[in-house]
Amino acid sequence: MNTIDAEMHIAAFFIVLFLTNVFFVIILTMLMRKMLLRKRLQFNWYKQVFFERNRPGIFKENCLHYRLTKTEITIIELLYLGLSNKMIGDRTCISESTVKKHIQNIFFKTNTNNRASLIYLMQQGSETDK
Repeated sequence: MNTIDAEMHIAAFFIVLFLTNVFFVIILTMLMRKMLLRKRLQFNWYKQVFFERNRPGIFKENCLHYRLTKTEITIIELLYLGLSNKMIGDRTCISESTVKKHIQNIFFKTNTNNRASLIYLMQQGSETDK
């Protein structure tokens, strides 16, 4: 085997290695997209079932009543799923300390002091609304 054949074998090896890696990245990307879509659909199902089951529209009405921002609404929806501050931060691409600050703002706006009372309020409305 001469040096030209050896160089061609080495080049072919690296081309195959490169194409294998590209194929792997494409497959991994497709799987991640599928997983993210499934999570998004699953989250929308939870939101629809839990926030709209008893009184359709009450969650939206409460969001307007308490003047919650879009980020605060998203955080409430994720709190309802039982996610930790870190998990909420990961899902919304904000830091854990920012999540805590948003939750404090939500508690202040809704005059609640814990997650359970917040979720109850957002589902049922305040006593003055009834």
